[in-house]
Amino acid sequence: MSYTLKQVQQAYSCYGNLPLFYINLSSRLSFFGKGLRKRAIDKLNLKKGDNVLEIACGAGLNFRHIEELIGKRGEITAVDCTKEMLDKAKQQLQKQGYHNIRLIEADAANIKLKGKFDAVISTLGFSSIPDHKKTLINCMGSLKKGKKLVMLEGKLFTFRPLNLFMPVIRWSRSWDRSKDLIGDARGLFPNKNIRIEEYNLGSDFILELEK
Repeated sequence: MSYTLKQVQQAYSCYGNLPLFYINLSSRLSFFGKGLRKRAIDKLNLKKGDNVLEIACGAGLNFRHIEELIGKRGEITAVDCTKEMLDKAKQQLQKQGYHNIRLIEADAANIKLKGKFDAVISTLGFSSIPDHKKTLINCMGSLKKGKKLVMLEGKLFTFRPLNLFMPVIRWSRSWDRSKDLIGDARGLFPNKNIRIEEYNLGSDFILELEK
C-alpha cells in the first residue's frame, strides 16, 4: 500500500521537529554518510552559473556541495511538501549566507515550474512522493535538452535476508518499497539514456537520466 501525500507530510513534519535526529543522524547514517550524496551531485557535471532544481530538498543537506559547484551566479530551486523541513532548510540558508536558493513548499507532482533547468537532483525523494511518475515527467519537462536528472535512492537488498529490516524503514514513511523507480524510469522514457550504479549490497543506487 502506498502512502498519501498527507501521510508523508505528517511523517516529515515530525522529522522537521527533531533536528538532532534528522539532520545529524540522517546525514551520517543515510547512504553510509555524505559520500553517496556528493557522488550523486557530481554526476550532474555542474558548472558555475547553472540553475539546479532539487526535489524533496528536506533540510537542505545537499545545498553546500551544489553551491560549491555552481557558485554565486548559479541558482537552486528547492522544492519540498513539508513546511517543517523547509524551515530547517531556511536555517541552512541563513547559517551559510546563501542568497541564491529559492525554497518552494509544494507537491512536486503538480508544481508548475517556470523556465528550464541545467540539472535536477533528488536524494531519497522520489520514493517518498506518492505520485512519483507524474513528478518524474514534470521534472524531465523542466530540464534543458542534453542535461541530466540524477536520483539517489534505496531499494531492496540484493542479499534477501537483510530485507527483514525493511518494514521498519517503510513504517517511517521515508521510503516506499512498493515503488520500482528504475523500472518506472525506463518505462516512462524508453528512448532515453539511463545509467544505474548500485552500492551497499544493492540497497542504494544512483540513477542518471539524460534528456
